[in-house]
Amino acid sequence: MATYPVLLALGLAVVSYLVHSLRLSPKLMVLGSFLQLLLASWLVYLTVGSDQILHTALGGWSAPFGISFYIDSFSALMIWISALLFFVVHLYSLSSPESTNHFWAHNVCWFTLGAGVFGAFSTNDLFNLFVWFEVLLLSSYVLFAWSFLDDSAPDSEKKEGRKGLISYIILNILGSSVFLFGLALLYSSTGTLNFADLMTLEVSQTSSVVVIAGFCLVFAFSMKAGFFPLFNWLPASYPFGPISSVSLFAGLLTKVGIYALARFFLPLSALQADWIPVIMMVVANLTMLLGVYGAATHQSLRAILSFHIVSQVGYMALGFAVGTTAAISATIFYLLHHMVVKTNLFLISGVIIKIRQTDELKPLGGLMRTNPWLAAAFAISAMSLAGLPPLSGFWAKFFVLYSAAQAGAYWGLGVGLFVGLFTVYSMLKIWNKVFLKESPENVADKSHRPVQVPLTATIAILILTLWTAGLGLYPAILTHVSDLAAAQLMDTQNYLKTLTEVSK
Repeated sequence: MATYPVLLALGLAVVSYLVHSLRLSPKLMVLGSFLQLLLASWLVYLTVGSDQILHTALGGWSAPFGISFYIDSFSALMIWISALLFFVVHLYSLSSPESTNHFWAHNVCWFTLGAGVFGAFSTNDLFNLFVWFEVLLLSSYVLFAWSFLDDSAPDSEKKEGRKGLISYIILNILGSSVFLFGLALLYSSTGTLNFADLMTLEVSQTSSVVVIAGFCLVFAFSMKAGFFPLFNWLPASYPFGPISSVSLFAGLLTKVGIYALARFFLPLSALQADWIPVIMMVVANLTMLLGVYGAATHQSLRAILSFHIVSQVGYMALGFAVGTTAAISATIFYLLHHMVVKTNLFLISGVIIKIRQTDELKPLGGLMRTNPWLAAAFAISAMSLAGLPPLSGFWAKFFVLYSAAQAGAYWGLGVGLFVGLFTVYSMLKIWNKVFLKESPENVADKSHRPVQVPLTATIAILILTLWTAGLGLYPAILTHVSDLAAAQLMDTQNYLKTLTEVSK
């Protein structure tokens, strides 16, 4: 059962390859992503609702010799929110030009990416995690390059997109190489890459080789998560990729790295790696500061949103640095909030670009009059990202910073509050220049007539906007499941007991 999300995604990829009809392919994509969402909802019901842990050893081979899948509350929540984003972005992409060229091949890449994401969230083995990382990265490379097939895109935009794609590929290859090197060192020293086996290692088995291996893995996960100083690939590539793909990447890909860090922290702490929380605190503060600085100094809509991915993952790094159960619960809440809000803001930026053919702030303006619903959706998402009440971002920031204050991490608390103020500033900058001010003279739409937005794009944005507003009004729904997920994540004895019972 723990393999069902991966098997469904791979099955849908195969079906997409076989179905070449331009009439059927879009329907298949939406139906397939909806089936993924239903399956993910069922997994949440089994794990969160019934406090059950799902475990599968492929081929009957127990760890560390076999491939092991493990879904607890944390895994199920990440799979569910990912499935929701796949479904919503699939709806949005029906109106995107990059999806109209060879739609069936586009579907194959979408579902293969989903298999990589779901596999990373459900694996119980570091090498298997590496494999799923590569699956999702290879799919993302193709999806990122899809905009080059759009003949309507200007040559200058294609040129910048190619530069961004090269940066994205090179730095992710570097991260994967360091990841693989760390795996080799860890396996040579311990003889296992299974999370549960790593937790049971005796202190006498640890060595300098294990410490180096741990550093390599943290380096690789931090690069994929977008932590300082390894985040340059993100603002170099996301502002230039196809909007439907980049919207999904913004919500998902860095969070896979954060999830991997969360899973790896427990076995790493068992290996006596006490240096990690200290380094993580420094990394968290610098990530928040440099990310919000980049957002405050740029005048491109997607560049600002890209830098804010960096600043926001810094809050999640702060939760890891604090390391208490309350801090981990707050980090999980922050993850689930941010994945939705950031995806929605990129989708909104795609609509703005569709209306005005640019994402530079200077030539924009007047969209409050022409598209009031879009202004409302942006306001809700932007205020949530900035952490203003009563939206989901307020509770996410409050829980993380409160846990930091409880643990005496006052530097992290101070930096988090400071960065929150500058996040408000950069969101107000977008609001004033895109929505409030009058349209510049060189904008053709002077009559303030509403610009028609495709229905599927409107529905996609409204779904995520309603999620953000609803979570802000009823945060207790998510705090309960976040507390449960954090408790399971920190309860290593129950984790080991579950795997032992299954192997028998």
